Amino acid sequence: MRFVRVVSADPACEPNCPEWLSAEGRIEPGSAPAFAEAINRLGARRLPILIHSPGGSVTDAMAMGKLVRAKGLAVAVARTLLRNCSETAPRCPDGPGVAITGGAICASACALVLAGGVDRLVGPVPLVGVHQITTVVRETEGLAHVMSTRKFYEQDWADAAVRDYLTAMGVGDPVMALLRKTPAASVHWLSLADLRASRLATLALDAAEPILTSGANGLNAHAFDGDPPPSDPLQARVAEPLALPIKGRGVMLEIAFSYRRGGGAVEADMTARSGHA
Repeated sequence: MRFVRVVSADPACEPNCPEWLSAEGRIEPGSAPAFAEAINRLGARRLPILIHSPGGSVTDAMAMGKLVRAKGLAVAVARTLLRNCSETAPRCPDGPGVAITGGAICASACALVLAGGVDRLVGPVPLVGVHQITTVVRETEGLAHVMSTRKFYEQDWADAAVRDYLTAMGVGDPVMALLRKTPAASVHWLSLADLRASRLATLALDAAEPILTSGANGLNAHAFDGDPPPSDPLQARVAEPLALPIKGRGVMLEIAFSYRRGGGAVEADMTARSGHA
């Protein structure tokens, strides 16, 4: 996977053009540390991630998604056309580019990176797909040192790891159900209804202008490069009386919920306070 820090090449936005981090190509073993290095080079800036990938390493994808969530970043399924580097070049210098949604895909393990975003954006005709998890083992056999490749499908540990990861990221069914029943040799492309129901997509990306260059500069008019997200989770408190038939007395149960932007597991603290029924 290739990572490039991009500044909008549209002259209309000068001298304050929006920027983003382009992540394109197959997610290989080692992509996660390379991604972490690219994020570290941004310093305190929280640029959105524009991703275009057919998938690849599940382990690396989950590590990338966890880092995205920890940094409070947004992820959008979109391609970047670089002005100073060809689309097929393995490496490109940072520089000017244009964001487009046409032809952008996020399949297989790429969906796990998308799930990590605190905001997850897709265009009106998204190509976000899932299939069964595949483990590939390559071995050298015999005196001739012939390389053989074996694929294993539906391994329990991998399935459980992905399920737990999606739950932690606030993504629910039908993504996991469709992933499990789609053969690894094919891809199930999620509908807009699937993406909305599962919350794998939380915002719509403007196909005509995914990166705005006038007015409120940035991804879909959102300012993602502001102050970092608060370290403490957002708080919400709910108090409900719970009547218990114990010697004519009742209990007031106060429940405090805490959650983080982007969804995921909700923590709850319960405090029981005695009182008359």
